[in-house]
Amino acid sequence: MIDNDLIELKEQEDSYILVVKSAKLNNAGNYYVQLSNEVSSVNSNKAQLIVNKAPSFIKVPEPLEPLNKDSSVSIEYFIEGTPKPTVIWYI
Repeated sequence: MIDNDLIELKEQEDSYILVVKSAKLNNAGNYYVQLSNEVSSVNSNKAQLIVNKAPSFIKVPEPLEPLNKDSSVSIEYFIEGTPKPTVIWYI
């Protein structure tokens, strides 16, 4: 079902338009139309909506404590973005 606060439906003669007012990630998916009358019904082809999101950090590590020579450390970042961001490490 469609949320009328996020979606607008327009009708102009024989043209029917669905407007996504402010696309969010949960609006992504396959949209289609079903036509029906007393004779029959038919579905349209699906139109896939992909909603992109700029890359961002969800969580970054705290400052690291000094390490002893030959010790190991893990530095973990949590990220998000659509499509999945490319990650490049620098020193």
